[in-house]
Parts: sequence; C-alpha cells; structure tokens
Amino acid sequence: MFLNRHRIEVCLSTIWIISTGCGESQSVDAPLLDSRIIAFSADSGIVTRGSSIFLMLADGSGKVRLTGDGAFDQFPTWSSDGKTIAFDSDRLGGVSRVWAIDADGTNPRLLADGSGARWSPDGTKLIYTGKESSLVYAVYIANADGSSPQRLTSNPAGEVRPAWSPNGRQIVFSAYPDYQDMNLYIVNSDGTAQKQLTHLAGFSEAAVWSPDGTRIAFEHGAANQLAAVHVMNADGTNDRALTQLGCGEPSWSPDSQQLAYQCVTENSLPQIYRMNADGSQKRALTTQGYFSVGPSWKPIE
Repeated sequence: MFLNRHRIEVCLSTIWIISTGCGESQSVDAPLLDSRIIAFSADSGIVTRGSSIFLMLADGSGKVRLTGDGAFDQFPTWSSDGKTIAFDSDRLGGVSRVWAIDADGTNPRLLADGSGARWSPDGTKLIYTGKESSLVYAVYIANADGSSPQRLTSNPAGEVRPAWSPNGRQIVFSAYPDYQDMNLYIVNSDGTAQKQLTHLAGFSEAAVWSPDGTRIAFEHGAANQLAAVHVMNADGTNDRALTQLGCGEPSWSPDSQQLAYQCVTENSLPQIYRMNADGSQKRALTTQGYFSVGPSWKPIE
C-alpha cells in the first residue's frame, strides 16, 4: 500500500492532444489559456523503457521533456524558489531513489535513499519516505542536499508521504498505527506534538497543504477500492470528495484556487487533470493512451 507507484512500459508520442476521458461522469471543459507551469511524469517514446519528467503549461500546452535515459523518473516536486525539481528514479542500479535536477533538466544529482521528497519552504531541509527496515517505511528529515538524515517520528508501523505546511512549522504524513486504517497525521517539524488529523476507514495519503495554509488536499479510498481526491480544512474538518474514484496525487496551484491531479479508470491509463478547488470545471491536460502521473504545480517565482 505504501509504495503504490507502478512501472508501466508504454511509449509516449511526441504529439499531444487534449482528452476529455478518464471516466469522469460529469462534463470536462476544454483547457483555458494558462502560462503557469506543471511538472509531471509520463512514458517516453524516445527510450524503449521507462518514464520521464516533463513540463507543460497549466493549460496543457507546450510540453517539454526534461529527462529520459531509460530509467523510471517519476513524481516530481519543486523547490520553493522554482529552480530545482526532485523526483524518484531508478537510474542507478535499478533501485528507486530521490534525485534532483535543475529546472531546465541539467545537473542531475542523487539526494537520498527513498522516495517522495519535498523541500521545506525556506529551502534548508528535505523530507522524504525512507526504508526503516524490511517491513517498515518511515519519514526522514535531512539537509536540503540529503545529508544528515534522521527519522522524524517513531510510529512502530512507520509512516509515509510527508508534506510541509506553508510556514514550514508542521508536516503532514500518512500512518496506520493500528495496522488497519491509514490516516493523516500532523507533527511539528522537530518531530514533536504528533496529532491524528483524519479518522477514516480505508487509506488516506498523498496529502498536500494549500499554499495559503487553510486546506489540505489528499487521496482517500476504502479498503480494496480506488481512491478519490478529497479536500478538508487544515484542522481536519469539512472533509469532502472532489472527484470520482480512480483519482489522486493532488497538487495545489500557487494561488490555492485550483488543483492538478491524476485520474484513471479500468478503461483508461492515468491522465493529468486540473479543477477548481471546489471540484468544478475539470479539464484534461494530457492525452488518452499514455501513462501520465504525479502532477506538481510550480511555485510562483
């Protein structure tokens, strides 16, 4: 459940169209012009194996490929200054680790043994999911370059998928201390004052704070079911689903007014969508037939 990020070997065309699929029961609007930038990962037609990191404008146009050496490069996240991108990659020995590149795709470097890294708002720290033992994954905090990693919390069953609050004082993550349901928790950035945020049956993960600090978006699904994108107040109240099942990996726009996310049904590969923060005006940004996941909205510089 913790590392549900599958490798898919499907070629990616260099020609893109806008899809209105993804199994949404409601109508999906055509994209509006938007020059903001979203990073994401997709299968690459340039190599015979793997996936690459891409950039596109937030209206779905102008797609540019940043990586592609036959590895599985997936799930990008931005530094707060918009100059660097962290991502998961198995480019070294076939083992997935955290790597970073400059925003133009240059200067690749290894950061950490783990996945899902995010830099702190002030750029001085890095949090990510690492392997504590053969059965337990845990949240680690390190310097921005990945040095001096330390486990953040001490839940016996571990914890995963951390994300910073906009002020850098708290971290939200997923854990299941009762070995049954995976819920969201918050903790101070020094590891103190852990508090359970959700009390839902099933699994809740991929939580991200809105840049204005008022809401948290996440994916939630019942046991043995696909997830949907949810949003709630930052204190855990007013939880509501915004999408149908099969959607997840939400990412906030810099103004906290919209969300990018991925969506899939049994009849389609995952695609990148965007919608308003209330779930209205869903728009497809990538094409059907290719495996596109892990959108990450670039911060405003």
